[in-house]
Amino acid sequence: MKYLNLRWINSQDSSQRALRISDPKDGLTQDEVTAFMQKVVSTNLLQTSKNSMVDTVDSATIVDTTSTELFNLIQ
Repeated sequence: MKYLNLRWINSQDSSQRALRISDPKDGLTQDEVTAFMQKVVSTNLLQTSKNSMVDTVDSATIVDTTSTELFNLIQ
């Protein structure tokens, strides 16, 4: 499974907000993700854990997980 993890902060109180998006499209660029994240900031869409509006783009990572079944006793 693949995830796109996005993180913003509020520069005044250092609180943060994260968003995890499942199955992001292949080939996403830094410019595309940054543009989306800036749009979120400029439209005041997300609040942080301290109820402050996010005002700074912090980070974006793509996480790709692999799971391997060791056993399944009940089928």
